[in-house]
Amino acid sequence: MNDLKNVRKRIQARKRFGWDEQPKSSGLFRFLYRFMILTMCIGIFTLAILINQKIGLVKMPEVLQSFRLPNLSSLLPFENWFSLKEQTVASFPAYSLLENDQYANGGNTAYTIHDGVVLHVQQKESGKGSVTIKHDNGVIATYGSLITISVKQDDRVLKGNTIGTFENSLSITFMKDEKKIDLATALS
Repeated sequence: MNDLKNVRKRIQARKRFGWDEQPKSSGLFRFLYRFMILTMCIGIFTLAILINQKIGLVKMPEVLQSFRLPNLSSLLPFENWFSLKEQTVASFPAYSLLENDQYANGGNTAYTIHDGVVLHVQQKESGKGSVTIKHDNGVIATYGSLITISVKQDDRVLKGNTIGTFENSLSITFMKDEKKIDLATALS
């Protein structure tokens, strides 16, 4: 009961001293606020029309179809927003030299180091195979000790594409101008 009396006293004190009234904002603030809201609404409407023109989801009335902003639409990268092209998000694991052309990459999947063309695929009776790829930078790489192979001869491969799997380590031999080179030189 005592608490209820205290609450009522506080309510009456607020009414007496005008604490219930909201402070009035200045006219300049209200103008800027409404201007920003109006600007955002116009921007959203314009973007919706431009996006619809690019992908054609809804047939628009003639008045809105004639609405063109070629300069603005050239600045917006819509082609990348709505494309279904696959793009790599992360880079492929880097190879680390274990010993004498034996490499590991933290997993058991073999990846290409550059774009190139598969020259030769060989599957041995022992179950292991190798893939030879001529990379666009002139390096010929032979990926050996592969358990499974996921490419065929004359396939075009891109940097980071999977070419197969290996068990513990992968043997890779890099050649350029008929000379054996190391991984760092092959990557450059």
